[in-house]
Amino acid sequence: MRTVRLRLLPNGSQERRLRRIADTTARLWNELNYARLIQWREGKHVDFKGTEHEYYHRYKSVLGVNAGQVINLNNWMWNSFFELSRQYEQGKLLKFMNKPSPPGFWKDRLLGKRELRFWLGMIGITWSQSMVGRAI
Repeated sequence: MRTVRLRLLPNGSQERRLRRIADTTARLWNELNYARLIQWREGKHVDFKGTEHEYYHRYKSVLGVNAGQVINLNNWMWNSFFELSRQYEQGKLLKFMNKPSPPGFWKDRLLGKRELRFWLGMIGITWSQSMVGRAI
């Protein structure tokens, strides 16, 4: 994996739009993840198709195709969790690996706010204040 750090120099309206997209992306992730977490905790089968359809149509007007990318990432994370859980129960995981836990929420635990993230294709970007600079 390669990391590239960028400094963005958006004007006021561009920055507001980027923040809105990043916030909406994080909200989609958290709502979808919560719906699936509730299904899993109630012992039900996690309805990937139903939740995918519901949340894609709810968020496609704002995020467009990126809504699908976020949902696909969440699908992948939940499937990985289920596979690791199966391996854990069968004793096939390495000794140093703890019991797997479901995918987490995009939330800053200290501030209690959503982590601002957005997706460009399959490239995930986490928003931080240091990314945004002002041209002088």
